[in-house]
Amino acid sequence: MMKRFLKDKSGSSLVLVMICMSFLILLAGAVITTTITNIYLKSSQKATQENFYQTDSILDAIAAGIQNESSAASASAYEKALGEYNASLTSSGNSLDNKYIKDFLTDMVSKLTGGTAYDPNITSYQYLDSVLESYLTDEQAKSYVRHTADSNGITKGNLVLDGDALILKDVKVIKEHDTRKDYETTLTTDIRIEVPTVSTEAHSEYLNYAILADNQILADNGTIFAKVNGNMYAGTVERDATKEDTKAGIVISGGAKLKINADQIITRGDVSVSGGSALEIGKSASSDKNAELWAENILTSNSSTGTGGNEVNINATSYIADDMEIAGDDDSVTLKGKYYGYNFVDNYSNVVVSPAPKKLSTKAEYSSSISINGHDDDLLMTGLSELVLAGRTFISKKTTYANDVKPLNNPDIELGESLAVKSGQLSYFVGAVTSSGSGATDGFVKRVDALENANPGCVHATSVPGKGTFDTDSQKGRPCYYFEVPGSDGTGNVQYLFDYLSYEERIGIPDNADGTKQFDVLKMITDGELDAEQPLKLYSRKDKNVSADDIHYFYLSFVDSKAASRFFDLFYNQSAQQTIYDTVNKTYVDTIGIQLPSFAGNKVGYILSSGNIMYSDNTQKDVNGKGKIALRLDNTLQTPSNSFLQFAKESSKLYMSKQLALVDDYETAANSSNWRLYETGDLSKSGKSDSTNLFNTLVKVNDIPVGTKIGHYPITRENGNTVQCGYIISDGDVTWPNDYTNQAGCSLSDPCFILAKGKVTVLGSDANSFNGLIISGNDVELAAASTTVNSDSEAIEKLFEYDKKQAKPVFYNLMQEYFRKSVEAAIGNDGSSSNTNNVSYENWKKNG
Repeated sequence: MMKRFLKDKSGSSLVLVMICMSFLILLAGAVITTTITNIYLKSSQKATQENFYQTDSILDAIAAGIQNESSAASASAYEKALGEYNASLTSSGNSLDNKYIKDFLTDMVSKLTGGTAYDPNITSYQYLDSVLESYLTDEQAKSYVRHTADSNGITKGNLVLDGDALILKDVKVIKEHDTRKDYETTLTTDIRIEVPTVSTEAHSEYLNYAILADNQILADNGTIFAKVNGNMYAGTVERDATKEDTKAGIVISGGAKLKINADQIITRGDVSVSGGSALEIGKSASSDKNAELWAENILTSNSSTGTGGNEVNINATSYIADDMEIAGDDDSVTLKGKYYGYNFVDNYSNVVVSPAPKKLSTKAEYSSSISINGHDDDLLMTGLSELVLAGRTFISKKTTYANDVKPLNNPDIELGESLAVKSGQLSYFVGAVTSSGSGATDGFVKRVDALENANPGCVHATSVPGKGTFDTDSQKGRPCYYFEVPGSDGTGNVQYLFDYLSYEERIGIPDNADGTKQFDVLKMITDGELDAEQPLKLYSRKDKNVSADDIHYFYLSFVDSKAASRFFDLFYNQSAQQTIYDTVNKTYVDTIGIQLPSFAGNKVGYILSSGNIMYSDNTQKDVNGKGKIALRLDNTLQTPSNSFLQFAKESSKLYMSKQLALVDDYETAANSSNWRLYETGDLSKSGKSDSTNLFNTLVKVNDIPVGTKIGHYPITRENGNTVQCGYIISDGDVTWPNDYTNQAGCSLSDPCFILAKGKVTVLGSDANSFNGLIISGNDVELAAASTTVNSDSEAIEKLFEYDKKQAKPVFYNLMQEYFRKSVEAAIGNDGSSSNTNNVSYENWKKNG
C-alpha cells in the first residue's frame, strides 16, 4: 500500500503549477512594487526639481534686481568719469578709474543700505531686506527669509566691502511646493557684486578747444573780422585787481568783430566789447545743442575817445556770475537762448530760504543783474526762453575817476532793481555836500558841525544814532534823524542829520485815503527797512572838474532788499518827481528800448528776478518814438526758492570747476569751502601765485625747452587720407603762420599744435585758416583782417599719438598728467563700460 502510494504521482502537476504560480505572483508583485516605487520617485524628483527651480528663480530675481542697480550705478559713475575726463586726475591724486570705482560703490552702498554713505575705510555695512524684497513679486517675497530685526523693527543683513567688491551675506530663500506642501527647498548664498570693468578712455574734450589762452583772447583792431570755430578759454592770469581792463578775458575793441561758434566759451574774467566793436556767439556747426557761455561779466563801453555803437549778439545758454553792463552809447545787445545771472550772495553754505531772508548780497560783485549805463542803447531779449536775474543793481565805484587826486573807498549801495537804467539811481538819491562845507547846511542832509558853526545850539539830538530836532529860521524843533558816518579822509566819524520830513515833501508821494503816509521814512527806520545806524549811505567822489573838495553823496540805505524794491515801485509810480525822471530814463534807451522775453503762442519759458525790472513799454511811445519806461516784478516774494538756491549753488561750483580745469566735476572745486574764485587766496582768479592757472594745470611749464621747436608728423585721418600735421613748441612768443611756414617742408594748410609760454599772434584768413589747438601761457591775439581759427580734434589727437610713440617725444612729455592721460585715453578706445554680468553667488548651499 505504501509502495503503491509512493509510486502514485497523480497531483504533482498541481503542486508544480502552484509553485510556479506563487513565483509568478511574487515576481509580479515585485514588478508592481518597483513600478510604483519608480513612479513615486519620479514624482518626488519632479516635485523637488520644480520646487528647486522655483526657489532658485527667486534668488535669480534678487540677483537680477541687484544687476539692474549695478548697471544704473555703473552708467552714472561712468558719466561722472567722463565729466571729469579732461582732468583725468583729481587734485588728491586719485586716478580717473578710482574716481569711477568710488562713485559706483557710493551709489550701490546707498541703494542697498537705504542711504548709508560709503566710506572706503569702512568694510562692514548692513543691507535692507526690504530692498531685496523690492526686486521680487508679492508671491516671491513670501519665500524670502528676513534677518533679525533691529531695535526699530527693521530687518537687515550684513554687507561686506571686500576690496572693490560688495558681498551681501546670508541671502536665504525657503519655498514650499505650490501643491505638495510636504516639499520645500532652502537656498542660502552670499551675493558678490564686482565693480564693472569700464574703459574711461574716450575722446578728450580738451581736443575740442581751438584756443586755450591763460590770459586774454584779443581782437582789438577795426580792420579785424575774426572767426573762431571751436571751444575757447581765457584765464586772465595777468589780471590786476586795481585795473579793470586786465579783468577781461575776451576783449573785442577798437571796432573789431569776432564771431564764435562753439560748445563752450569759458573765461575767468569778463567779456568786454568796446569802441564800436561787435561780438557774435552761436553754437558749433557740428552740435545740436546751444553754446554755453561762462563769464564773470558781459560789458560794453565807449572807447577812450567816446566811440560807442557796439553790437553784441549772443545765442547761447549764458551763465553770468555777476552782471551785464551796457555802458557804451548807441549800443545794441541781443540775447537769445537762456540767460542765467545766478548769484545773489557770496557764500551759499549757510543760506536758508525758510524763513525767507530779507537781505541778499550787500556787495555788487556777488549780485547778478543787468544795467544800462550808456545812452540810446537797445537790449533785445525777446529770443530768450529763460531769463534769471538773482541779484540787484548797485551804485558801485570804489576807484577814482582819471583826474581824481586820491582813492576813495566807497561802499556798494544796493538798489531795488534787477534790470535798470542808470537814471534809476536818482530815486534813491537824497542829497550831497562837500567836505569844506558847501551845501552842508542846505538840502535834506546837513553836517552837524556846519550847522552849529552857523547857528550854535540849533541841533538837539537825543542819541547817536537816533531821533532829534534842529532849529531853522522858520521853525524851531524840526524833527530829524541824527547819524554819523566815517569820514572819507579816515580821520574819524562825521555827524549828519537827515531832514526826512522835507525829503518826504520833496518826493511828493501822496498819503493813503485814511491820511496815513505811504512813504514814511521814520517808520521805515523803526521797522528795520532802512538801516537805523546809517539810514543814508555815504558815497564820496573827488573830481576837480566839479569841486576842489570831496563830494559826499547820500543815498537811502536799505537793510531789507524787498523794501528797496517796494520803495522804487512806489516812487516810480506815484512820486511827483517821476515825470522828470521818466524823461531822463528815456535818454538811456533807443526807440527799440528794452524788450523782455515774450511767451506768445506755444513758446514756453519764464522770467525770474529778485527785484524790479525796468523795460520799455513800446505800446506807449512819445513823440520821439521812445516807449515809456515801465516796471515789472515777476517774483513777488523777491527771495530765492529752494530749487533756485540749489541751481545757484550748482552753477557757482560749476563755474569754479570750469575755470580751474574746464570740466564740470573737478574735485578741487567740489571740495573747496569757497563758492567762487577770489582776487586773492588759495584759489585765486589769476591762479598765478598759487599755480591754479590752467597753463600750469595742463603743462609742465619748467620743462619747456629754451627756444622754439617746429616740425611736423604724418597722420592718417579716419577717412584714410594721410596729411601732415605740424607743431610749434616755444618758451616765448609765436606768430602764425609766419614762424611755421618759414621752416622747410611746413605748409600753411597743415593742421597744427602750438604750445607757447608767451603770446600767440594769429594771422591768416578764411582761406588760410589756423586748424588745430593753441595753448598759450599768455594772450592769443587774432590780428589779421579775416583771421579764422578752427579746432581739429582728430588731427591733434593723432598728432599726440604719433609723438608719444617716438623714442624722444617732442611735446608729449611736456604735458601734465591731467592732459596726457586725457589724450592717451583718446587713442583707439571706444569709451564704454563693460556689460559683463558682475553679480555672482558664492558659498551657495541647498537645504543646508
